[in-house]
Amino acid sequence: MGKRFKALESKYNRTTKDVYLSKLPAYLSDRDNADAVYQEINKACPNPVLIIIDTLHRNFGNGDENSAKDFSEFLYIITALVKATGATVLIVHHSGHGSSDRARGSSSIKAAMDFEYKVEKTSDVVTMSCTKAKDFKEPTEISFNLLDQIIPGWLDDVGIPIQSAILESTTYIPPVRKPSFSERDRTILQILANQINNTGQPALNDHINKHPELTGKKRSNLNDWRAGAYVLLDDGNIKQQAIQKAFKRSKDKLIDESKVMVIDDYCYLLD
Repeated sequence: MGKRFKALESKYNRTTKDVYLSKLPAYLSDRDNADAVYQEINKACPNPVLIIIDTLHRNFGNGDENSAKDFSEFLYIITALVKATGATVLIVHHSGHGSSDRARGSSSIKAAMDFEYKVEKTSDVVTMSCTKAKDFKEPTEISFNLLDQIIPGWLDDVGIPIQSAILESTTYIPPVRKPSFSERDRTILQILANQINNTGQPALNDHINKHPELTGKKRSNLNDWRAGAYVLLDDGNIKQQAIQKAFKRSKDKLIDESKVMVIDDYCYLLD
């Protein structure tokens, strides 16, 4: 952290003396421990503007971040800290192991936040996007180049200048994301493809007029696609309601990813 701040001071030609760092994590799920943290904050900086908890996991204590009950106790303490200091509290947290699109742990974590930002790095570009804004319109994404910054006057043991890293604003370029389809999604898509190949009818003129990309395409009936999928999904152990939900999830995903277009209960393959 010392190198990071020195690099920033060098980059912007200014110094700061109002940043305070704790060298140890805090057990913020415990009220006595949290009170001790508050007392230390009050001694170091009676009027803090920003308190950063980095990371949630390291400062959570013995609680389970997957437990809504444990997080509720942690949130109670954080809320008390906000009210006592008047500061904004920024919690750094990691994404889930199975999905990088959501925070790890209980869904109540995001629900409790006033705002949430996702930070991701691709090569040397760091992008920050707002994934929740409680009281304001979500701002557009911003990106930064991650650059080396030499720290003047700092040398290592053999006399080589020490460097750190800084972020410098750059043009935001939306990432190219390949849709992720499950085996079930691909199977349900193939059912529609087979129906269109075997019994498909030419696209209706009204549909082509509204969507010229349907020129030369064939259509199948949505009810036929649904019926075919239901037969495949029904292995005798799944409730009918679960089958209906599974088909709807796959159908909606295929539509959202522009694999399928549905108009007036007719289905078209788009590629």
